Parts: sequence; C-alpha cells; structure tokens
Amino acid sequence: MSTTTLRRTKPGATPPHAPLPLAQVNLLPQHVRDARKVRAVRRLLGLGLIGLLALGAVSYGAVMYEGHDAQEQLTTAQTESARLATEEAKYAEVPQVKAKAAQVKAARVAATTQTEILWQPVLASFTASLPSGTTVQTLTSKLTEPTTTKADPLAVAGVASLQFTARSDTVPDVAAWMDSLAAIPGFTDVRISAATQTDDKGRTSYDVQGTLQLSDALLAHRFDKAGSK
Repeated sequence: MSTTTLRRTKPGATPPHAPLPLAQVNLLPQHVRDARKVRAVRRLLGLGLIGLLALGAVSYGAVMYEGHDAQEQLTTAQTESARLATEEAKYAEVPQVKAKAAQVKAARVAATTQTEILWQPVLASFTASLPSGTTVQTLTSKLTEPTTTKADPLAVAGVASLQFTARSDTVPDVAAWMDSLAAIPGFTDVRISAATQTDDKGRTSYDVQGTLQLSDALLAHRFDKAGSK
C-alpha cells in the first residue's frame, strides 16, 4: 500500500511542478518607444487644450450673458430716467406756483393780522349806542400806523380810531353816552366834547363831536388762525 503525501502551499507561492512565467522583453527600438511616449503626451496636451477651450467658451458665454443683461438693465434705467425727466418737466412750474402762493399767503397774513377789522358789527354797535333823538352826521374811521406819534400822550392807542359828529334835538347826556360807548367790547378811550348849540331855520339842535379808539380785540384774525386757508 502506497502513501501519498499532500503538501500545503502558502498563498501566493508557486506550487511545485508549476511552469515558471515567461520573462517579457520589449524588443522595440528606443526611438519607437520615445515616439509612443510623445504621442501619449500630445494626446494629454490636446485633451487639456480642448478642456481649456471649452472652459473659456463657457466663461465667455457667461460674460456675454451678464453683459447683455447689464446692458438691458442700463437701457431700462435710461428709459425710466428719461420718462421721469419728461414728467418733471411737465410739473416744473408747480414748485414755483406753490412758492408764490406761500408768499402771497404770508403777505396776506402780515397785512391783515394787525389791520383787518370787520367794520359792519363795529358800526352797528356804535349806532346802537346813540341816545334817543340823536343821529350821526359824520363818521370817519382811521387805522393807526405803527409809527404814528400820539398827539396826546395820555391817549390810549388802539389799532384804529373813530371820529364822529352826532346831532341831538335835546341837550344830550354826554356822560351817559360815554359810559354806553365804553361798555362796548373793543371800544376804549372814549372822548366826547361838549355839545354845541346850533339854530337852523328856527330849529335848535346840539352837535356833539367825539373820538374813540378800537382795541386789538376787534381784529378779525381770519387769515392768521391755525388751520386757516
């Protein structure tokens, strides 16, 4: 009986009795091998150049697109600017008109603040104060200028004054009339001279002359009030 002996081989080791690998030898001439290497390098360079050209083309396209978009935005902005300039030209006179209106309003306020009096109620109050049987002969109003020098240093200056002449059929009660006038709001410094007797065609009457001042309480203030237009 024969015994067969099995031997384990290590992984990667050449099993016994296995044929040895043949040695490979490059028999090509050196210049052929160099030519092949040059062609391989040329191929790599060609591929790299193609990649660079493709990248350049993509970059150029992106730049052209952005430039076109920027040009469109510039054109739109220029168009809008031209439109706004045209609209502004249409309303160029508006600021000037508003400025002139403001000047007129300021001048109106300055001119009326210290001068405007509603004369109708003033004259109605004066007429209502006349004693019975007395009629107004003359009535003159006069605004007081700021630079006017008072003839009478004891007189109370007002914003305006009334000078009047009244005629009565009987001897008027001058003191009572003065009190009546002084009680009217805005009437100050009431002065009435003594009555002068006159005869006209056998008819006896009495003429009375007087003056009074109008205080600033009678100013209308129509244009200098807050919110007035």
